[in-house]
Amino acid sequence: IYNGLGGIMQVETTAITNNQAKGGQSTFDQNGDSFGAGIFNAGILTLESTLVENNTITAQTTSTDRIDGAGGYGGGIYSSGALTVINSLILDNSVTGDTGGGNDGSSNWAGAGGAAYGGGIYSSGTTQIKGSVIDRNRAIGGAPGSLIAFDGGNAFGGGLYSAASGSLTISDSSIKDNQANGSGGSAINGGVGQGGGIWSNTSLIIAKAIISGNSVLGGSTGDYGGNASGGGLHHTGSLAASISLSFILK
Repeated sequence: IYNGLGGIMQVETTAITNNQAKGGQSTFDQNGDSFGAGIFNAGILTLESTLVENNTITAQTTSTDRIDGAGGYGGGIYSSGALTVINSLILDNSVTGDTGGGNDGSSNWAGAGGAAYGGGIYSSGTTQIKGSVIDRNRAIGGAPGSLIAFDGGNAFGGGLYSAASGSLTISDSSIKDNQANGSGGSAINGGVGQGGGIWSNTSLIIAKAIISGNSVLGGSTGDYGGNASGGGLHHTGSLAASISLSFILK
């Protein structure tokens, strides 16, 4: 589903499943970024009693040597507009950053892995989640190039990623068993994993929610493993977060 800038869309009692998004491959530079395998929203979108399941942004290999992998944004939903999710299920969606370019012998370094943002939902607009379930979604950093690279791909917000330009309100909802895993491999620095359930640097309100069983994993390397933080919730920046009447559990 695509809802463009200025569009107003209501989706009710609908299943959005098994869709894919892949940015175009480049012969000479970075591949195109990928956005919203299930839904892309730049307008005003309301989902009610709707299932968003098993939508994927899958990794591609970067053709050009030493070029970093492209990023992936929102396996289930990408929203830069206004998003309201009511009594809906966001399940088993995933986003994986692209693999970095290899090494043609003219340099010691391969390209870094691409970053992954928001396995279930990526939002840079105003987002409200009410009476909904966000479960078993994954953000996975892209692998570095085939020889030595500086960095593995980072992963932010397994269940939900909310960027600084927006706001996020979650009420009467469950966010469970989501993952944000950085990659390592041939990289010197393993990719970071942040916010297994939720990653936010925006204004955040959580009330009457259960955030449980979410996890983060830093990328493993032979040199410097990636950091991992905020298994349930990673909130950063200067904007306030308010959490009330909720559980954040292992």
